[in-house]
Order: sequence, then C-alpha cells, then structure tokens
Amino acid sequence: MHQRNIATWDTCHRLLMIRFGVDTGGMESLYDGVSCPSPHIWACEEAWKDKSSDEWVHLFVHTLDSSPTHWYVEIELCHGTEDWQTLKENLYLTFDQSEYPSVDDALELVHIKIADDPLPICI
Repeated sequence: MHQRNIATWDTCHRLLMIRFGVDTGGMESLYDGVSCPSPHIWACEEAWKDKSSDEWVHLFVHTLDSSPTHWYVEIELCHGTEDWQTLKENLYLTFDQSEYPSVDDALELVHIKIADDPLPICI
C-alpha cells in the first residue's frame, strides 16, 4: 500500500501485477519466520539487484511462509509497505531474536529469580 501517489498508470499496473501475482523474482525458498531473517533478506537483495527497487516490497510477500505472510499483510494494511528499508527494519524488529534470550533461557532466569526470592508470596 503506497502512501504517496503513483505517478503513472503503467507504474501502478506493473506494481499491482507483481503484488497480486505469484512471481518471486527468482527466489526459491520461503522465509519461515523462525530463523534469523538476514540470510533471506540478503538472498532477496541479490536476486532482485537488477529489478527496480519499488518492486522489492511487492515481490517480498511472495517469499514468505504462512506466519510471516500474515505479518506482512498486517504491516501492509496498518503502516504501508512502500519503502524497502522500512519493511526490512520492521522484519528484523519482529523476527530477529538474536539479541534476546531464548524462551528457555528467559524462563530459567525467571525460575532462578523466584527461587532466590527470600520473601514468600502471600495470597
């Protein structure tokens, strides 16, 4: 969804055909939303380097598995997806968990904190 005007009908038609088509722009694999998104982003940028950058956000949805596709549609409806850099940043913020502890590590930290707390919880 574009927040700025699209200059010509030809440009609008081209972007609509990409967005609602099935072309992945040469990408063979789908991003699953579980692994780090960096390799997928790099692969997309490499595969699309000869394409116009305004097409990238529209091609991107076709390279996503189920969960990330739902994320993309929500971003598209709420915020717009006209800018590749912003879309890429939002993808990292949503799916890149490398700077955060795993769920097991986080639960272990909570368990230790509760076990070390000298004050009992009164109901």
